[in-house]
Amino acid sequence: MARCIRVFTWVLVGLCLLEAPSLVANPDTETIPGLFVRGDTNNDGKVNIADCVFLLNYLFTGGSKTACYEVGDVNDDKGQDISDAVYLLVFLFQGGATPPAPFPSCDYDPNDAPCSKSLCND
Repeated sequence: MARCIRVFTWVLVGLCLLEAPSLVANPDTETIPGLFVRGDTNNDGKVNIADCVFLLNYLFTGGSKTACYEVGDVNDDKGQDISDAVYLLVFLFQGGATPPAPFPSCDYDPNDAPCSKSLCND
């Protein structure tokens, strides 16, 4: 398991060296505050490695975007980029800092970020 994590870390380092699209501005036109869990990028109600894969797929291969922008802004720096996937991986596998609120359960963003398409709002 430790070897897998080391290999995956090196893959992420390699991805960091690529020119990733900068998604700092919030591209969503959504304005309705809603419940969500920060980091649940694939909108399945759980935060795990599948969310990292989903976010990386969106950032680097044109995969589906997150249910709302704030879900993918895992480190809450107002952008979606490789640092969000790394932040989530460090939390999941190395005991890093937990994602900022709303986490680990459905709640509203402390800054009233819009998110009406999350599974939490069903």
